[in-house]
Amino acid sequence: MLLLAWLLAWLPPGMALSNEIAEGPWEWILPSPHAGSVLHGADASVAAPRQGVASLEEGGQAPRDFDLLFYGGKFNDNTFRKILFKQETEYRDSYVWVVGLNYKLGKFMGPVTVETEGLLAKHTGLQDQWEADLLILIRQQWVWENSFSFSMAIGDGFSIASKTPRLEREENSNAKVLLQFLMVEFDFGLPSIRGWPRFMMRIHHRSGVFGTFCPRTCGSNFVTYGFKYAF
Repeated sequence: MLLLAWLLAWLPPGMALSNEIAEGPWEWILPSPHAGSVLHGADASVAAPRQGVASLEEGGQAPRDFDLLFYGGKFNDNTFRKILFKQETEYRDSYVWVVGLNYKLGKFMGPVTVETEGLLAKHTGLQDQWEADLLILIRQQWVWENSFSFSMAIGDGFSIASKTPRLEREENSNAKVLLQFLMVEFDFGLPSIRGWPRFMMRIHHRSGVFGTFCPRTCGSNFVTYGFKYAF
């Protein structure tokens, strides 16, 4: 995170952070939105005050608090840690297709939002069960001059399957239908284009939480991609 903040300080001319982000909880590592180090000596026309995240809705329109999600992906026979930090992938022919609804509960520490989400998933290929997930997320967002946005989110909750998933049972005979649900997500968007969907990448993870729900090694991971629509 500190490396990302350092890189953001070297944005090219005209690509400064929004006021809400640069003056929020990151102000001790990010330059002021009016600092010359961000604008690199740009003239007064470039140094005009920037709009905050909340001002992305133009014409006095209320912010959109809901997101409709569609994503899908393939089973990865590796641990959550190795997928996230080492990008190690061992795919098998099992797929998940998910539709979900996300609601923004409110803001916490400036650009950080707290959200809740409900998901309904259908598995195909080597597995055929249904799955329902309910979780709470926290999200950190960055916006560059209302033209590009990027966010990272982590969510935690519960996952229940219509029957014990076959691949989870192969890994551990004591696999359960009810497990913890964990996800890490990155999304990208063009906030200046109203109604344009945002692209998302997500690790969709069912976990036994080190023996809390079932013995160690139970659970599953899917590397997924999709879109979300704000309304």
